[in-house]
Amino acid sequence: MRTVSFSQPQTHRFLNQNFVNTFDNTTGDPTSGKSIWHQPGDPSGMCIRGNGKQNVQTLFLTPSGNIFHVATGFLSPDDLLAESKFAFQLFQKLNREPQIDGNDVVEAHRHRIESAGYPKKNVQQASPVAQMMNQGFPQVSGNVIKDVPFFGSNRPGNFMDLMIRQQILQDQKFSIQYPLMSWEQFERDPKTLVGNGQSFFSSSSSGNHR
Repeated sequence: MRTVSFSQPQTHRFLNQNFVNTFDNTTGDPTSGKSIWHQPGDPSGMCIRGNGKQNVQTLFLTPSGNIFHVATGFLSPDDLLAESKFAFQLFQKLNREPQIDGNDVVEAHRHRIESAGYPKKNVQQASPVAQMMNQGFPQVSGNVIKDVPFFGSNRPGNFMDLMIRQQILQDQKFSIQYPLMSWEQFERDPKTLVGNGQSFFSSSSSGNHR
């Protein structure tokens, strides 16, 4: 994230102007994944959105410490900016209410994923990846998946896009299922967001792992 996610000035500027930014080191946490260490000067490698969800989670909290939006795994600068803008707009709405209400968090995330073209049944589905395995994958023509637009756009998606969409859906569903979860509760049990699996996070540049 240091070398890619935070690399664009407009992303930096938006975060610094609108949020109090901090981090928590999850090294050694039993729910965290494995990462390859690299030197600060090493070039960044290729990653897709959502890589290493157990290693990296971007959480947006209210001043009282309640989580109202999340995005897991690697985020490009544009992805991070988009998630930050959504979180900022949502918090502005929450802050106008006499009392911050979890129902507003639920409705905002439901509206977001439905507007992005996700079928309503997927919002209720416990595991979209399992659903794909049980019902078969969408029809593929060349490198394009028919009737599956990429998140937030009208262009057709490819198989990699589909996997990214599933990760985005899981992130949105966390906020729907656990609106305004306290940081203390999340810290005690991150599995509600990252699951029970193990992930391995690395990137590759010029054929070398970084």
